[in-house]
Amino acid sequence: MHKQAIDQIIDTLKNLSYQQWEAYLKTEPEWQYGLPIKEVYPENVFICFMLTAGLNDYQLKGKAEIVYWPKLMDLAKRSEIPQTLDDLINLLEPFYQKERLKKAKIARLHRFLESKLAEYLWQAEKGEIAVSFEHVWKGLARTMKQPPHKKTIVFAMKCLFIAIRMLGQKEIKCDMPIPVDSRIKKITLEYGLLGENELTEKAIQHVWNMVLKEIQKRNPYVNIFHLDSYLWQNAGD
Repeated sequence: MHKQAIDQIIDTLKNLSYQQWEAYLKTEPEWQYGLPIKEVYPENVFICFMLTAGLNDYQLKGKAEIVYWPKLMDLAKRSEIPQTLDDLINLLEPFYQKERLKKAKIARLHRFLESKLAEYLWQAEKGEIAVSFEHVWKGLARTMKQPPHKKTIVFAMKCLFIAIRMLGQKEIKCDMPIPVDSRIKKITLEYGLLGENELTEKAIQHVWNMVLKEIQKRNPYVNIFHLDSYLWQNAGD
């Protein structure tokens, strides 16, 4: 861990305004492509739709912003609004039948949307979800039978965060690790925060958590998903 490099990135990021952090979040494909659906779906349907989409955003046929989110949202726009969780399953299952790892993704679709957690999210107010965000995170990990820090779980929670943030919820209790993928590894190395032999998932999450805590001293509403959006958009392909 390289303290000087960490201090430098903290000095840069702590001076960003909350509006700048929000601009990074709103540039994400999940936000951009979700906007038309958010306008027509009831809040809880939109929340469950976004979280489900996030759970299966892995091992795609190409870039998510090209082959995944636009096609999902186009399907939603062309279809009747789901009235039940079963309707949402019936809407999405044919889509995942055509995806890579279709059996795994259809199984994940059913595992989540047939769960008690999905029933809760289908009924709960967005403010209640915001307050119980970390509880939902742990519940999602249990439901999907994966560790809470697993990238697919944390990314699904980012999609949930984006959904309730899009619905106007600003105060969202969130203390989670950054989802670590090749792009986050790359920018951590490029910024010099860790050496190449230190790039473990745990070390990367620890160092960015340190950075985030300093940012939050000035901007308490900034969370790990704002930071993830910033890093993703600055890491390049």
